[in-house]
Amino acid sequence: MHTTLRTITTAFLLFQAILVNAATKTPAATPAPMPKLNLESSTNKVEFLVTGDLGGISVPGKVSEDYKGKPLTGELTLNKNQVSGTAIYDLTSLTTGISLRDNHMKNKYLEVEKYPKAKLTLDPISLPADQKVGSTEKIPFKGNMEVKGQTKPVTGTLAATKTADGHDLRFTWDLKLTDFGIQTPSFMDVTLTEKVNLDVNVQGKFQ
Repeated sequence: MHTTLRTITTAFLLFQAILVNAATKTPAATPAPMPKLNLESSTNKVEFLVTGDLGGISVPGKVSEDYKGKPLTGELTLNKNQVSGTAIYDLTSLTTGISLRDNHMKNKYLEVEKYPKAKLTLDPISLPADQKVGSTEKIPFKGNMEVKGQTKPVTGTLAATKTADGHDLRFTWDLKLTDFGIQTPSFMDVTLTEKVNLDVNVQGKFQ
C-alpha cells in the first residue's frame, strides 16, 4: 500500500515538474524578416535597344512620358549578401518615339493586350560583403525571363554600386525574340535583328 502511494506521488510530482518546465520554457525566437527593396517605390529606369540587320539603324526604347502607372513592380530580397527576387515590367508603357512603330511593336509583335507583362526572376546573386561606398562591382547573373507566356533562361551582368544610403543596381542582358515566339521585327522596309539588349537600373535601399 505504501509502495503504491509512493509510486503515485512520484509520478504526480514528475508530471507537475514537466508542466512547470513547459510553461517556463523560452519560446524560440522568430527569425528577423529579410530586408527587401520594393521596385515600385524605387528609382528605376528600363530601356532596350534593337539594331538593324545591316547595323545601320538602331531602335531605342524606354518608358513613355505619357505613361501614368508604375512600369516596374516586384521586389528584391537581400539574404545576408545574396540578392534574389522578381521584376515585373508593364510592356504597355514602352515607346520607341514613333507612334506608328510603337503600334507595330506592341500589337503585332508583343501582343500586349494578351500579354501585357514581362517578368524576370533572378537566381541568387552574391554581392561583395565588404563593398565600399562609391565602388562598382560587375557580377554575372542568371535567371528566367517570361515574355508572351513563354519562359526561358537568361544570363547577364549586374553592375552593383554601393551608395551612401543603399544600392544602385544595373542589370544588362540580351534576349532573342524568336526564343519567345516573337518574329523578327520589320518596319518601313527595315528588318531588325532578333536580339534585344535590355538595361534595367534600380536605385534604393533594402529595408
